[in-house]
Order: sequence, then C-alpha cells, then structure tokens
Amino acid sequence: MTKKLTKFHGFDYMKRLYQLIVCINSFILLNSGIYELILNYVS
Repeated sequence: MTKKLTKFHGFDYMKRLYQLIVCINSFILLNSGIYELILNYVS
C-alpha cells in the first residue's frame, strides 16, 4: 500500500513538473516574440 502511494505521488510530481516546464517554455516563447516585435518596431 505504501509503495503504491509513493509511486502515485512520484507520478503526480512528474506531471506537475511537466506542466511547469510547458508553462516556462510558453512564457519564454511569448517573451522572445514580444522582444522581436519591439526590435522590429524600433528599427
């Protein structure tokens, strides 16, 4: 029982980590997109 619970907790942790990575990636893409827009606007 305890083993099963730890395994599930690990899976849940991995899922949260994956979501966090996806969030960070989207944020970076958004920022670089805005940065490019600003560069194009300035030049």
